[in-house]
Amino acid sequence: MIDFGKGHFNGRRALLEEQRRGPLRQLVGLDIEGTKPAHNALLYADQAGRRQIGSVSSAAWSPTCKRNIALAMADAPHIRIGSTLWAEIYLNRELVWERRMARARVVERPFFAPERRRASPPADY
Repeated sequence: MIDFGKGHFNGRRALLEEQRRGPLRQLVGLDIEGTKPAHNALLYADQAGRRQIGSVSSAAWSPTCKRNIALAMADAPHIRIGSTLWAEIYLNRELVWERRMARARVVERPFFAPERRRASPPADY
């Protein structure tokens, strides 16, 4: 959305630097194992949870996709499709909070893209 061919504008140097090195963080889609949504979960590079690499912004069980999906901001080395992350999920079970580490895989977005979505002209139901 930015035309780098035009003259000077505020923030041009910073945007050129980011274009050169790539983004430090990026919004990614996650497929999280299990059925418990990972609302506001923290993401880690390993199961022990030693190094935080991001956080989940929204999560839900998708009845259409039949899987637990989420959107998260993650650090650059971990944003490749197929990367494995660990989500720290807290569940309230009978007035006791439980901590669970769930495996999360980076997947392509959109999570569901039916063929009829781009059909032109639209097909009959």
